[in-house]
Amino acid sequence: PPLPGWLADAVAAVRRAWEQCEALVEWRKDEEQRRREALRARYAGKRILIAGGRRQPEWVERLRELTGAEVDWAERYRDEGDDLSRFAERIRAGTYACVVYLYQKSGHEVQDQLKWACEQADVPFRPAASAGWRGVVEGLASFA
Repeated sequence: PPLPGWLADAVAAVRRAWEQCEALVEWRKDEEQRRREALRARYAGKRILIAGGRRQPEWVERLRELTGAEVDWAERYRDEGDDLSRFAERIRAGTYACVVYLYQKSGHEVQDQLKWACEQADVPFRPAASAGWRGVVEGLASFA
């Protein structure tokens, strides 16, 4: 049987709304593509460090794909995690192109040790905009 008038009108309204959003979807895709190109231009073939929080293996893989860089993670949550002095030495040795600090997921010792090493080695050190994936990407993009 044919659709009731009110349902046909609702379907048409939703279809029009989707059509109006197509340009926005394309723009968003273009923005993501621009970000990917900028990140790859800056980091491809280099090494970046995510500092703090718990290691997220799926994020590491996604970051490799997004940036073309090798990704290390200085895991630190509360008082447990990796030896930060080892990462500080690697920063001073020029190993990293940048360090993104997950301050919302770690203690002050991460910043206390790694920010100073970054300043000594002239390596960019940026707090993540948020504790999630987007915060890490935005932190990286702020350097690109």
